[in-house]
Amino acid sequence: MERYLRAYEASGGDIRALVPTTIRRDTGRSGLDAEVEEIIQGVLAECRAAPAQRTARAVYVLVIERVRVRNQGHAPEEQLRLPGLSTIERRVKAVGTAGVLRRRPGPGERRAGVQPGPRAQRPLERVELDHTALDLIVVDEEDARGHGMPWCPCGSVEGCCGGVPTSRDAG
Repeated sequence: MERYLRAYEASGGDIRALVPTTIRRDTGRSGLDAEVEEIIQGVLAECRAAPAQRTARAVYVLVIERVRVRNQGHAPEEQLRLPGLSTIERRVKAVGTAGVLRRRPGPGERRAGVQPGPRAQRPLERVELDHTALDLIVVDEEDARGHGMPWCPCGSVEGCCGGVPTSRDAG
């Protein structure tokens, strides 16, 4: 407030002293060099032509590499200025992210193509069995000899555990 008051008094009471003197850039107009804009559009066209898993940062790195190659051999005052990451993100969004960027599918998307198995209509109509070696060794109490690793077959009855017997035989 004091700054505005000092500016007003220094101008001799002119009300225009209270108006900010910042010059606003034209919105919607690119501040990039036309050659940089061509490089960006070329990289985006290549990304759309060859779909791959990539992020906006990967597209940004491609643009930076192209600008760096173009700047080689040019005098410092003739070199192109590098665009920012947010500029590339805005350009990608403008042309459509689906055509340029790809990401790994999430767990729900990976399972989307998997069809469920047959549903059981009666009890014990569908039973799934599996067996695995337990990570322990059975030792005899009398002679302290090891008898090997026991196997644990587990039966799943409609999503519930149906039983857990153990034996020394794998089958």
